[in-house]
Amino acid sequence: MFSVPCPSCGFETTLSYERGSNGISIDRKGIRDYDFIKNTSKGHALNCFKCGFEIKDVSYYEKVEDIINQTRLNERICEECEIKEFNNNKLGKVQYKEINGKLICMDCFELKIKSEFPDPTTPDKKFILNLDKLQYELYEVRLPCKDCGRKRWVKANEQWKKQCLSCYIKTKENENDIVND
Repeated sequence: MFSVPCPSCGFETTLSYERGSNGISIDRKGIRDYDFIKNTSKGHALNCFKCGFEIKDVSYYEKVEDIINQTRLNERICEECEIKEFNNNKLGKVQYKEINGKLICMDCFELKIKSEFPDPTTPDKKFILNLDKLQYELYEVRLPCKDCGRKRWVKANEQWKKQCLSCYIKTKENENDIVND
């Protein structure tokens, strides 16, 4: 397979050909080798898969790869970082969002939102960005322990915990000792 770029629109049309073979030849030491036929036919004309522009003097090809070309044609590209929908290093499919008529990937979208809305995190409160609601939400709070006074990070929905883990374990051990006596 090989690709031919269109001089008009820049789209790369993918083509394929099969190499013919005269068969197997065996040299005097018994090593097998294939004899390939090199096609020396003159160049052909090819119509661009996207815009239909006639590309002249294209080397020999047998088939236009419709499935690959259709995938490239329908592929979405981020206008900020130019990552393509299928040709990326990530494991999953890239998600896109349209903002002000521009198609951008979720990574660029998050960077854009973070630049527009500054992070309200303070030394005692951590916030995370919720991309669905386009706002920061409280994630963790730093609370002092009621027994030892040491500050520790607690999830926002667990603010009812008034003791740190070590003080809580000591309290439970003392309660068990009182019950056992």
